[in-house]
Amino acid sequence: MSNIVPSPSFHFSTVVFNEPFLSWFLEAALPSELSPNNLPAMLAGSSSCRYHIYTSSQDEATLRGHPVLQRLQEFLPVDFHLLDDVLVQFRSGRSNQYDIMGYAYSNTARLAQEHGAFVVPLWADGIFSDGSFQRILALALQGYKAVAIFGNQALHTTFLPILKRTYADSKRRCITVSARELNALYMQHVSPNWTQNYVDSGYFPDHHPAFFAWRVGDEGVLVRSMVFHPLLATPLPDGTLTPTLGTGTDSTEYFTQISQHFDRDLYVVDNTDDICFVSLDYRARFHQKIGRPNVLRMAASIKRRLWPHTRYFLNHQLRFHAGQTPEAWQFAEAEADRFLERIFSQIEFFDRHPEIYQDTLCIVRPEKPKYADLANNDYLIPRINALVEGWIVRNRRVLIYGAGAHTMNLGIFTNLKHATIVGLSDGNSSLHGKPIMGYTVLPPARIPEMQPDVVLISSATFQDEIYQELQHLERLGIQLVRIYCEP
Repeated sequence: MSNIVPSPSFHFSTVVFNEPFLSWFLEAALPSELSPNNLPAMLAGSSSCRYHIYTSSQDEATLRGHPVLQRLQEFLPVDFHLLDDVLVQFRSGRSNQYDIMGYAYSNTARLAQEHGAFVVPLWADGIFSDGSFQRILALALQGYKAVAIFGNQALHTTFLPILKRTYADSKRRCITVSARELNALYMQHVSPNWTQNYVDSGYFPDHHPAFFAWRVGDEGVLVRSMVFHPLLATPLPDGTLTPTLGTGTDSTEYFTQISQHFDRDLYVVDNTDDICFVSLDYRARFHQKIGRPNVLRMAASIKRRLWPHTRYFLNHQLRFHAGQTPEAWQFAEAEADRFLERIFSQIEFFDRHPEIYQDTLCIVRPEKPKYADLANNDYLIPRINALVEGWIVRNRRVLIYGAGAHTMNLGIFTNLKHATIVGLSDGNSSLHGKPIMGYTVLPPARIPEMQPDVVLISSATFQDEIYQELQHLERLGIQLVRIYCEP
C-alpha cells in the first residue's frame, strides 16, 4: 500500500441538535463509540485527535453536562461549534439537515487538513459494533485514503429500548455489542421504510434506485449498493469534503475525486463482521406499490447518473451477517448477480443504441401520483394527529380502509392507534381474513357491521377511486375522511 501513515490522527465530526437525535446520540450512538474496542482502543494507537460536535447553543448545555460526554472527554478533546445561524436557515425551509451535515463535515475537513488528519464523519443516530473503530485505525495504517460503508435502518421505537437494556454498561457508560448481535437485533426491528427496498417487496423504488436488498432468511441481509458513506475520509486538495443533499457528504463525487485507483485507495466494507453500524429511522416515507421492479426503468435511471465507481461499488456483495449458513448466502448472492447482470446488460444495450435510450426515458419515466407532494411526514403526521385528537374528543369509532404499507406507516409514525379503531378493511380479496396491525382485514361489504362513525381512507395513490366506491356509506351516516384533502 502507498501513503503509509505511521501514527495517524483523526478528527471525528457529528451534528447533534433537537430531539430525537440529541437523546439518540447520548443514549446509543456515543455509548457505542465508547465501547472498549472502539474509541478508547483506537486512540491508544494514534496521535492527537479531536471530536467535533456541531450543535445549537440551546442544546450545548445539555450535551456538556451529560455524563456520557464527560466520559468522552476522558479520552480526547471535544470542540463545540454552534450552528444557530445555520439553523435559522434550516427552520425557515431554505436548507435541510443534510445541508447542515455537509457544512459540518467540510468545516471539520478544513481543520483536519491543517494537522494532516483523517476525518471520521459520524451520525448522531449511528450505533457501531464493538471493534469497528479499531478496524478504522488498522485501515488507515494500511494506507487507505477512504473507507466506504453502507448501513441499515432500524425502527427506533422498538430497537433502541432492547439495545440499551441488553448491551448498555451503566458504570462505564458504553454500549458493547458484537456485529452478529447488532445485526440479529436489527433483523427483528427493521424499519418499515427500509423493507420497501427489498427487491421483492412490491414497493421497491425502481424509478430512482440507490441500492438493492435481499433478505437471506434469518441469516441476514444481502445488499448491492452504489451509494456509500465515507466513514474514513481524507480531505480533498481544497481542504474540504463534498457536501450534498442526501447523506451530508456526496459519496457519488467524493470517492471519485479522492482517487481513481479504487482497489488501492478505497476500502469497501462488504461484511459486517469487519465493521458494522445500524442507524435509527424516524421519518415515514411512502412508496407507491409497483409490483416487480422494471429492468428498463432501473437501467435508465442508473445510466442517467453513472459515476466512474458505480459498477465497482455494485460488484461488492454486502453481507449483513446475523448467522453463517454458506448455502443460504451463496443462493442469495447468485440471485443478486443475475439481477444486476440484467440491468447492466440493458445499460450496455443503451450505450450501443442511444436513440433507443432516449425513447425509453420517455416511456419509463414514472407518472407522479396526484397526491405525491403531500405524501410526506411534514404533512401526514400533523394531519393524522389532528384528526385523531378530534375523534377522541367526540368519541368517534374509526374504521381504516387500506391494509397496505401506507396504513402501517401511519400506525408507526402517528398517534392513529390512540383512536378508537373498530376495524380494518381493504378491497384486495387476498388480504381478507388476514391479521394486520392486530385487526382482521374485512371486505368492504362488512364495513356497516362494525358500526363506525368514521372511515379513514388510507391511500394516496387510489384515494379518489376508493372514495367513489365507498360513497354509499355516507347515506348510512358514516363519515368518509380523505387524508389528502379536507373532509
